[in-house]
Amino acid sequence: MENTFLKYQALANSGNKDAICELGFCYYYGIFVERDYKKAYELFKKADSMSSPLGKCALGLCYLNGCYVEKNEEYGFSLIKEAYNSNCARAHNYLGIAYIQGKGTPKDTEKGFELLSLGSDIGCAYCMNSLGICYEYGIGTKADYKEAFKLYKRAFAKENPLSIESLGRAYLLAVGTKKDPEEAFRLFKMGADALYAPCECNLGYCYEKGAGTQKSLGDALKYYRLSAGKNNTFAFYNLGVAYENGTGVDKDYYEASKWYEKGKDLHCPLCLNALAILYENGRGVPLDIYKAQSLYERASLYGSAEAPYNLARMYHYETIPSPLGLNIPEISKLYRLALSRGYTLARKELFKLNEREEAITLENGVIKGCAKAVTEISIPYGVEIIGKEAFKNCAQLKKIELPTTLYTIEERAFEGCVSLKEITIPYNVRKICKEAFFNCSPKLKIYYQSSYRTELWEKGWDYYKRGLFGRMKRLKSIPKD
Repeated sequence: MENTFLKYQALANSGNKDAICELGFCYYYGIFVERDYKKAYELFKKADSMSSPLGKCALGLCYLNGCYVEKNEEYGFSLIKEAYNSNCARAHNYLGIAYIQGKGTPKDTEKGFELLSLGSDIGCAYCMNSLGICYEYGIGTKADYKEAFKLYKRAFAKENPLSIESLGRAYLLAVGTKKDPEEAFRLFKMGADALYAPCECNLGYCYEKGAGTQKSLGDALKYYRLSAGKNNTFAFYNLGVAYENGTGVDKDYYEASKWYEKGKDLHCPLCLNALAILYENGRGVPLDIYKAQSLYERASLYGSAEAPYNLARMYHYETIPSPLGLNIPEISKLYRLALSRGYTLARKELFKLNEREEAITLENGVIKGCAKAVTEISIPYGVEIIGKEAFKNCAQLKKIELPTTLYTIEERAFEGCVSLKEITIPYNVRKICKEAFFNCSPKLKIYYQSSYRTELWEKGWDYYKRGLFGRMKRLKSIPKD
């Protein structure tokens, strides 16, 4: 990819309207050159004046996100839709993302996923990368790490610059592939050399943790600062954490708060939550529990896993008065929101609430032996334990959906479910007991949403063959992703 910018530049100088657009995207994303929204907008406008559908699509992107021009989501969406109607392949990507984010149109993740799929099928590398993100995080579709990894590789093979970060992250976190920190480091270095801010931030992380390279806090801070200079919110957060913990720098809560403030202004949930913690405890900023409350609320709105827990904790322990007094159901709702987003400490607090004396359990043998009656089951939200032999010998059971509140699957829970082809274990599950899938089909695929999946597999194949599946001689391996 190293000669890509020069190629675009040469073609653009000769009047190639597609190259003019691609050059604009380099400035828009800050790849190969410093990010410059004004320059990007001017190039997009020039291409649009040459009747380029891609130029019109790119102009719509600027209006949709307020880059150099005043933000106008409806107008931006309409321009992208015009480009889509003119058979612009990349318009599938930005139109799909608009539906997923609800920008300029009502939010519709399934519609967005459908558009990205169509774009990927006609060869749009940007769509391939975005579709991979949908599969990785379960946006508009069921999470499928293996499919996500395949799409990232396809996009990278077509020299999509954004896929460098996606593919590197997949190797770093074992998303649909074997964990390979060295390959992740190589890809992040490639992206950082191309001046791409997300790769600079991830390269800093590799240096901080010694992932795929020798640990170097100095290099970590160097790349965090480079990325932060391009308004990367994860870099703001990582620098804030470095100053808060004294990692590679002197501990300085005030300096940490300044980095979190930068992320707060860009609605970063990590930075909003971290800044709220500082205000709650008066570290580096004045003690202000009401400011902390407001920041926790904003962080929760933008998807933070920890923020609803912290907000519930403040109400629960009366650090701050609850708007409705000590309203147990509302506090419980906040804890459950945190738990559904993967913040497992919330479970402990749920047990302490007066309304909650024991976990919600699907009782032992509750559907045991219903061989003919049950083919599909969706276990309701709130169930946390699937009891012993709960679905034993449900031979016709083909599909089951487990809730995000689930954290334990007891012994022989799915014994004899021979028709079950696949099951997704939610990320909160921390315990799967002996012979949970005894005498199931050898072709049964188990998918883990949990970030703990790597730790689980490090215990070895034999443990799983004997422990979860019992005597299943034909079983050779279990898909990790």
